[in-house]
Amino acid sequence: MIAIWWLSRGEAVMRFCEVLPILLWIWNEEEHALFKTATSFKFHFMLYLLADVLFVLNNLSMKFQDRTVDLTTVAATVDDACSALKQRYVTPVGRFGEFKQSRLAPFLKKHASTEKRVLVIEGVDAEGNTVMDTVPLHDEPIGKGALYGTSPEECYDLAKVFAQGLIDALDSRLDDLKMVDGANLFRPKKYPLLHTGKREKYWSDNLDLLFKLFDYKLPGVGKDACDADIGMLTNTLLKRHEN
Repeated sequence: MIAIWWLSRGEAVMRFCEVLPILLWIWNEEEHALFKTATSFKFHFMLYLLADVLFVLNNLSMKFQDRTVDLTTVAATVDDACSALKQRYVTPVGRFGEFKQSRLAPFLKKHASTEKRVLVIEGVDAEGNTVMDTVPLHDEPIGKGALYGTSPEECYDLAKVFAQGLIDALDSRLDDLKMVDGANLFRPKKYPLLHTGKREKYWSDNLDLLFKLFDYKLPGVGKDACDADIGMLTNTLLKRHEN
């Protein structure tokens, strides 16, 4: 059960977003306290931010749940997840670096103005026909003590803080990823560009990191001996990658 929590939570949140208009219709008639909470700007902002972030983390979760965990594959997936979070929330080219599956970016674009914010709710009438209505989306500060309000700029700032916190947590909780960094030695797409003149140092540094982590003491095998052949190995990997 615990092994699938991450993935299940991500899929559950995304599905919840899809059926929310129907739930709002029901809550408006039967659960007024829930309806009030679920028609606040804060609720929708947090929900869509969580849905977008979990979408990024789902792939990472699946890799950690594989029957056989491959070091280089996990390394690539962790790197991709952190890069996606940075590009979409920390240093986006456009606000939130919109991506196809994003729920937050369209929501904020639609409600960029703080005036006359409304939600569409969906239900079924007595004859079984689908009916729609609109209800006000009331403002509620998205941070404690009104630290963040509901303007788009404040939303972007909070999402940036949240995403950076996730990235920092991955770095601190997965301290063994130093080994992942060393394994970049076997990932040609991570090699520095040739014209920078940094490849040899990059290869040597990663090899040194792997030796320190694994503390190899095999007879006749040492860092110096491997250094002598590292160029041949990495150039072979690079040619295979380019082909």
